[in-house]
Amino acid sequence: MEENKPEKRRRRKRRNARLPSKEKEESRAKIERVCAPADYKIMEELIEDPVSEENERRRRAIEKWTEESHEEFANGLAVHGKKFRKVADHLPEMTVADCVEHYYMTKPFDFNFAEWEANEKAKDDGLQPSSIGSKGISSDWAQSSTTSEPQSIASSPVVAVRSVEGDENLTISFTFEGKDRKLQRSKDEILSKALTRIELSSKKKTKKVKRSADYHEIGGSSEGNATLWFSGQLVDSSLTNEVAWRDGSILKIGAEAFTVEINPPTVTSLTLPANLMSGFPVMPYLQLEFGDKQFCRYKWLKSTNHCDEQASSVPASSQEVLSWVEVGNDFLYTPSVVDVGCYLKLTCSPGNIRKVSSITSEAATSVTVAAGPGTCPFDARHLFTKKKTPDSSTFRVVSYNILAEAYSKEEFAQKILYPYCPPYGLDISYRQQLLLKEIPGYNADLICLQECGSKLFKHNLRPALETMGFKGLLRCKAGEVPEGEATFFRESKFALISQHDIVLNEALLKDSIQGVVLDHVSAIPILHETLLKRNAVVQVSILKVLGIDNQFICVANTHLYYKPKYPHIRLLQGAIILNHLQKVISQFTSNHINGNFSEREIPTNATDTTNWESLEVANKGLHVQPQIAVVFCGDFNSLPRSGLVELLTTSHIDSTHRDWTVCEDKEEHCTTLNISHDFNLFSACNFPPFTNYTSGFKGTLDYIFADGKYLEVESVLPLPSEEELSLHLALPSVVMPSDHLALVCDLKWKL
Repeated sequence: MEENKPEKRRRRKRRNARLPSKEKEESRAKIERVCAPADYKIMEELIEDPVSEENERRRRAIEKWTEESHEEFANGLAVHGKKFRKVADHLPEMTVADCVEHYYMTKPFDFNFAEWEANEKAKDDGLQPSSIGSKGISSDWAQSSTTSEPQSIASSPVVAVRSVEGDENLTISFTFEGKDRKLQRSKDEILSKALTRIELSSKKKTKKVKRSADYHEIGGSSEGNATLWFSGQLVDSSLTNEVAWRDGSILKIGAEAFTVEINPPTVTSLTLPANLMSGFPVMPYLQLEFGDKQFCRYKWLKSTNHCDEQASSVPASSQEVLSWVEVGNDFLYTPSVVDVGCYLKLTCSPGNIRKVSSITSEAATSVTVAAGPGTCPFDARHLFTKKKTPDSSTFRVVSYNILAEAYSKEEFAQKILYPYCPPYGLDISYRQQLLLKEIPGYNADLICLQECGSKLFKHNLRPALETMGFKGLLRCKAGEVPEGEATFFRESKFALISQHDIVLNEALLKDSIQGVVLDHVSAIPILHETLLKRNAVVQVSILKVLGIDNQFICVANTHLYYKPKYPHIRLLQGAIILNHLQKVISQFTSNHINGNFSEREIPTNATDTTNWESLEVANKGLHVQPQIAVVFCGDFNSLPRSGLVELLTTSHIDSTHRDWTVCEDKEEHCTTLNISHDFNLFSACNFPPFTNYTSGFKGTLDYIFADGKYLEVESVLPLPSEEELSLHLALPSVVMPSDHLALVCDLKWKL
């Protein structure tokens, strides 16, 4: 039959009221003189004041400890918990028994028997006892106690608390006994409730703990007792979660201590691509919260032979791999031929400018590394671009239509446009590997891409190029089209001052500077309708040249209407862009001279790590006429002898030019508009035989137009020969990711 609760309390009382060793013999003699059996009542009568005797014994045991040795003991306890043999290793003058005794003697010193008895009753009821020996609240934050605080050290486990302004809840994440725990609690909830939930979550039972009527009281055994500490003091459990949880606090669950980190750098997603080839960089998809890729720590591993029986076999999946060997420590890893047949794994310790988290994430590939396609035509081009441009007086520009996934995956593209290219060679998961090798290999300072898919930009190009010192900007076409123009610039050479992107048809209707064009187009309804249906955009960015006073670049990046029989539409689109550029530069010049910079015209890459001396342009060059050179890149879908190229390079196109009347629909002909501009543009890469090379068309459609007033060409990177490209019939191919070729040139500021 189960003992009643008072009887259980008396048994505990007897067990805890241990007699001092030097009085045992005398007490035993007293007991022997008693004829009646030595039941609990008699034991209590024989010990007049068991609590005072116990406290005296504690005092004597504590006297051998100094403040320094006690601090060392607390540090050891924070690291090893109740593994007292390891704790004693920190204290040469103490034995393991001394450490065990000291642990219990300091829990706490001022023992209160009445409070102990009340807590014994709470234990009988299955509740959490209050802290024995507490002397009340000493501040709004903490309760005073003589119990030693678990110390925060580098090797201690971490509890991550996500608390974002505007969110009603905070998230508490930690790993206890090998199992990940994640709790979402209200910020307004009191700490005691959160600690109780942590206790329940930390129980070893697999079944969910049933909540009692007194669930919100702190209870349970000492093994799972959760407490929160800060600056050596116990945190007041009546505080709200939002106030109680602080960076550097210590959460203790039983004997295990966790360092609290508020909003630590965290990996929210980490995956590796589905295609891997030797010689081509592997681009992980990594998403961080409160982190920065440049401060993370990476470790790449590859699978090895798994055991003697499997030495000649490849495991069915990365989960079957028994051993890994480290092969790299950068964000990107380029497998070599010796990695063919191996799985790859990446571990990431997220970091930011303040710290690197001890909580790591990892991802393994689902396929093994395959052999690459061999030498690519751009490999030979990279031989000329191994070195970066030496200083700010010269910069390298790339313009490249990279063929959007939205078009390459269409049946029309695979069967009609590019039937000579294997389907896997058109797949973006394959082509992105070629792009990630080709584009960085040019060591450019300014990169303008057309048909850049939004997913490719977000998941691959921007993360990869950011690790190489670039900042990336994307402007998708109008109408929810998942591709558009992307501009990347090297942050060591340029600072972004402002952006002025427009949708061409919207600007035509809304911007007064387009009034002349709009008047002529509105007089031809069908032409007006055709032009407004086009969703082309122009991406315009003003960059400050770092290291040179008062010099700026206005970078324009566009992709114009593609149909061959519509050169008049491209002429009108070109006119809209030129009008817009003249307006942007005029306004910028006026603001610069008068010192009227808006917030949009403050360098957006001016961070704590920026060289502020090089950014003093916005102040140092004020009230002086700035040098603003135009660099106009894109896929213009116009041949060298077209009206648009003539307009751009000669600054004028007459209303009698044949391109106004090429369209088969005569109702679209425009014969009244003359277009002019004030720029001095020239084709920096001249007019190569082709920039677009398919089985159905070979010709020049892409250009880099530079401002001859301020810039001159220092060098132009040769294009692959037709012989090289025809080895795979045409573009795209398994060795070239697009149907276009990248234009690359070095431009130099005129003295």
